[in-house]
Amino acid sequence: MKDERYSKLLLEQIRQEKEHLNEQEITAYQTLFDLLEAEKAHSRQIAEQQSIVEETMAHIVFLEEQKDKRRDAINVGLGLFIGVLAIAISYFFIDRPLLQALLNWITVHASILLFSLATVVLIQWADKRLVRRQNNHHTSTR
Repeated sequence: MKDERYSKLLLEQIRQEKEHLNEQEITAYQTLFDLLEAEKAHSRQIAEQQSIVEETMAHIVFLEEQKDKRRDAINVGLGLFIGVLAIAISYFFIDRPLLQALLNWITVHASILLFSLATVVLIQWADKRLVRRQNNHHTSTR
């Protein structure tokens, strides 16, 4: 905006003082106007390139988050499968009274086990959402 006002003012001044200006001065003014116009175009181009880079980085971060979610889901599924497999193996290969005692203990202490599980889930969530996000923010600002 300022460049346009300055350009208009300088053009008016050139028109008014045309008889006082020589050809070199007029050429210098015209070169100045051309350079100002080129600088505007260049700054627009840089801004467009910057937005493309930011969009690409956001897409990369999104893909990494999706990959992390997929890996976490696989780990949870694998953990559940191994847990069920361990219970099945213990049911068939371990003495039945011992297995029943274990299942009775789990039933009696279910609230403690659920609290422990909820604590682990909360810590994992906090690590994923808060700690990793802060680390990504610090590394991206360097």
